[in-house]
Amino acid sequence: MRAWNIEIFLLNEAGEEVQANCFEKATYKLHPSFEKRATQVKKQPPFHISEEGWGEFDMEIILSAVGKGGDHPLVHDLNFQQERYEAKHVITFRNPKPELLAILKESGPVGEENGVKEKADAAKKKRKEKNVRDSLYTSR
Repeated sequence: MRAWNIEIFLLNEAGEEVQANCFEKATYKLHPSFEKRATQVKKQPPFHISEEGWGEFDMEIILSAVGKGGDHPLVHDLNFQQERYEAKHVITFRNPKPELLAILKESGPVGEENGVKEKADAAKKKRKEKNVRDSLYTSR
């Protein structure tokens, strides 16, 4: 049996961990052998989960953004090849609402904001979805 845990953080532009308060919850979908604990929901950063198990598996983590910012699923390879490891995942927020955009700004630059148009001839280009990116950090 191996004890393991995961916490989720954002990384700012300097690569420093900051609280992942742009998410209102994290849903962990573990291997079915965890039975009644196979799905766990954590509602406060750092969305800490601790478990024990004997095998390695891919788990799904669904991060739900604040302000109806949508669900952002990712696959995390839980393995025991190293005593401690970090996995960085990029999350893209498409057309974030003002509440989410304000929270994202706390961790660093977010790129162009929704609705900003510099030139009329750029209107077609601006209709494309805008992306806001932050890195996600998980460890065990």
